[in-house]
Amino acid sequence: MFRKCIITSIISKILYKISIEGGGAVKRNFDRETKNSREVNEKVLFKILKLNCKSEIGIKLGFNDIKSIDSFKSQVPLTEYPYYETYIERIANGDKKVLIGDDVEYFGHTSGTTGKQKLIPVTKRSRKIASKYMALLINKYSYDNFKENWNYGKGLMIADMVVTTYTRAGIPICSATSGGMNGIKRILPYLYTSPIEVMKIKDRETALYLHLLFALREVRLLYIGGVFISNILDLFRVLESKYESLVRDIRRGRITNNIDIDENTRCKLNKLLSPNAGRAYQLECEFKKGFKGITKRIWPNLLYIITVTGANFSIYDEKVNYYTNSLTIYSPGYAATEAMIGINPYAKKIRYIIIPDTVFYEFILVENGKLNINHTFCLDELKIGKKYEIVITNYAGLYRYRIGDVINVVSFYNLDIVNKNAIEE
Repeated sequence: MFRKCIITSIISKILYKISIEGGGAVKRNFDRETKNSREVNEKVLFKILKLNCKSEIGIKLGFNDIKSIDSFKSQVPLTEYPYYETYIERIANGDKKVLIGDDVEYFGHTSGTTGKQKLIPVTKRSRKIASKYMALLINKYSYDNFKENWNYGKGLMIADMVVTTYTRAGIPICSATSGGMNGIKRILPYLYTSPIEVMKIKDRETALYLHLLFALREVRLLYIGGVFISNILDLFRVLESKYESLVRDIRRGRITNNIDIDENTRCKLNKLLSPNAGRAYQLECEFKKGFKGITKRIWPNLLYIITVTGANFSIYDEKVNYYTNSLTIYSPGYAATEAMIGINPYAKKIRYIIIPDTVFYEFILVENGKLNINHTFCLDELKIGKKYEIVITNYAGLYRYRIGDVINVVSFYNLDIVNKNAIEE
């Protein structure tokens, strides 16, 4: 077991170094592209149109005849989700080349908090375009911000690989995060403390308990991550309420029978555990002192929390700070199920730079709470201090699609930077 841990640690360090070096290459390209965002973004548009010109919608809207951004705007209407529902239902039932030339890898489901849940097509191509930023550039920015104390330890990542269900044609339906994690599942055990079996558990509290159980064994934990800051708070609340059981499991080296998981999963996870009375005693002593600032006491090398915060999520920050003694909360990216839109180089503040090569953007000016949908602006036409609703055309079959988010342009990074604090649902 000890030898296996050493080998895993070496592989983890190698993978981190590769991802940081790869992130450096992505960063250099990103810096070049943001200086020429109009040109880069226009190329994205025409690549999308070319790839999908033989799809049903491409033929209907005359993608082959579009030679300029203006002609694209005149031939393709602004759209919202209802425009696609019939098309998506047909794809879900097995029809091909309806919205796109590529096959749909999975449908990402939205949260449904602002209305009826939507199914958003995701292709292998669209996933990979986003993943170079999520998996590489964010790692590079994390390293750049915290490199003075970086130790190449694993992270506690609250993420899952749960497939909610399948369509009639057998296409998976899951969250965008789950789809992305499935795409890199082979390397997950070397990056995160949680085994893949934990990420496949549907029950949220059970999954959080097991995320904690495996992370508590990792003394050199580098960071804690989750999709949203509210997920981080949920994790700490489970830690506070279940610490006695967690300590007992670490001491015995097996999962309590009170955790409701199938026997096959229990057997696989128990094989990864071994009794650790010393770590259990250390944790027990710290938990008895209380939970204010607990994270740095049980994980002395912990550097940061990485999760989306800001805007409406800010209400959770102070509650998380109670457990972390105000450890830096790094909000790395602005993404929706439909698109990877912005990335944040700054751990100490929330500023998202628009990524010019993931989707084609248009922006509807918002003035006095009103939108002028008769005219849209391109990336290079945005003005500091103005608010805009985002419109995207992506690689996965959404054209001139209004995702509903409003951004506030606060300054320029080469050309474009947006402030997630100003995003309104």
